[in-house]
Amino acid sequence: MAAFVKYDRGLSPTASAVKFFGELGGDAINLGQGAEIAEAPPELFPNMPISFSPAYNNQKQVGGSDEVRAAAAAWVTRFLGIPATAENTFLLQQNGREALGSALVFASEKSSKNRVAFPRLFWPMYTDLVKRIRRGRIITYENPTGNELSEDAKTVVTADTLAVVINSPHNPTGKIYPIGWFKSLWAALEKLNGRIKNKILLALDIPYFYALPDTGKNGHYLQGGFEHLTKADSNTPWNVDISFSKALGMARPGLTIKVVSPSIAADMKKFLTSNGGLSYDPNFFEMARQAFQPEKDSIHRAHYAALREKYRLNFGTLKKAFGGQVVDGDPGMTALLKLDGILGKSITIDGHTYTFKDTADLVEYLGNVAKVVTVDNGVESGSLLLRVALAQKPEKFSEAVSRMEDAIDQIRNPRPAARAQTTPDPAPGAGGGKA
Repeated sequence: MAAFVKYDRGLSPTASAVKFFGELGGDAINLGQGAEIAEAPPELFPNMPISFSPAYNNQKQVGGSDEVRAAAAAWVTRFLGIPATAENTFLLQQNGREALGSALVFASEKSSKNRVAFPRLFWPMYTDLVKRIRRGRIITYENPTGNELSEDAKTVVTADTLAVVINSPHNPTGKIYPIGWFKSLWAALEKLNGRIKNKILLALDIPYFYALPDTGKNGHYLQGGFEHLTKADSNTPWNVDISFSKALGMARPGLTIKVVSPSIAADMKKFLTSNGGLSYDPNFFEMARQAFQPEKDSIHRAHYAALREKYRLNFGTLKKAFGGQVVDGDPGMTALLKLDGILGKSITIDGHTYTFKDTADLVEYLGNVAKVVTVDNGVESGSLLLRVALAQKPEKFSEAVSRMEDAIDQIRNPRPAARAQTTPDPAPGAGGGKA
């Protein structure tokens, strides 16, 4: 009988999954986070030690030297169509989550507003970012399905909103937002921001940009429609954070390109200089400058194409196994399962009783019984929301999904070897919609 491993609820869902996977060991399969590091092309970022010495904290080169920032800006424009220049582009030696957090704090320091709008079913760690804002409050809008703004989306574009966060491809569903919806959102923001003093910040968090289709149309490679949300001359201040944690395996030491609207570039530079607390390694930034040269574009594109193909295959495997339980989305880095018929049940396997009061209980069960690690994405109206990363190699991903399917079926349809019962009173707050 395998030893039971307890899931740590004291950490964030992603950090808990990382720790849980390490403690399970053996033949456990990690579907909790990306595993692209081993696949990142060495021609872009060679495997070399990076220094974090404070001696490199050069206040005159915040976000990289002019040459480094110019190279990164040109790459952003070529790949995403965002109007980036050395003046409004910064390289940060940190992950995208921290970069987005800095943008929200930056906005809050210039405003008394505290409402931050996220897409519903958002990544749980967004909650931590809003806590950095005084009396920070989360409001949500539905993931768009068409070109027009829904009524709930219209309610977040109001004068008392601090920031609207766009996350496309969406984490956790992988959904790519319609370009027409971007145009509608931008029109609403421009109209409102044109007549209010404390303007709404539009914040784009796009760590999974590489899952966008690569067509080479519109003068740039990846077609996300971001050029419709980042116009240089606008009433709306905007901030874009492009993380390479997964795309190029740069979770350590962290690499994010931050591009902001020209209207806030000078203030953002001052903010990063005084609040960033970052150490800048000139060797690291020189590698970045070389990695973003035009002659390396073909390496980037081929790498991202290979990742998209893997996601397509793994998304198909997940859909085949779980069908309509996969929340509507597109093949990307992550997918979301919405699982009914589990909350409130109990099952005893190998002498241990699992009672499913929330999704964390299911993560613990799947880790111990199926040896598969996933991420808790909350509970909504009695359904358990389980985030699955599609980063594993297809053969290993297929094995993991088969294990999960079998283990979940045991809960819903207990076998003679396992004892299951329905717990009469599910955990308080089981219908909560915070994901």
